[in-house]
Parts: sequence; structure tokens; C-alpha cells
Amino acid sequence: MRALVVVPAKATTPSAGGDSIDHLYCCDRGRALCGTDIADEPETDGADCVVCLDLDLLPCPVCGWHPNGGDGDA
Repeated sequence: MRALVVVPAKATTPSAGGDSIDHLYCCDRGRALCGTDIADEPETDGADCVVCLDLDLLPCPVCGWHPNGGDGDA
């Protein structure tokens, strides 16, 4: 089963604050599907991580879980 955690976005330029990105994770609560370390991040509301959204359509590379219940074939 996959779950959602929301973490603050890491800015490369100064911002007005309030920016955050929603990340998805599967079997490792501390690592987002995109590879972002989310172990110690607080949950907030934000924009969806487009990389996590794309990877959510594929089987988990660690445990093999797939949202369609299959082996990765759509």
C-alpha cells in the first residue's frame, strides 16, 4: 500500500515561504518514491511531486507492490 506525506520544498532561490511538495512513499516511510529523504519532514499541504506521481504508476522497486495489483503491466 502506498501513502502520502507532504514535505517542505527545498528552494534554490529565496522565496516568500509557504512552498511545499506532496511526496508519495510505499514500503519505506522515510524515502519518497522520487528518492527524497522524508524521514524527519513534517506534514503540510503543497503541490504534488510530479516525479512521485509518475513513479506511482509503476511497481515499487523495493517490495514490488503495484497500484493495479499486477506485475507492472498496465
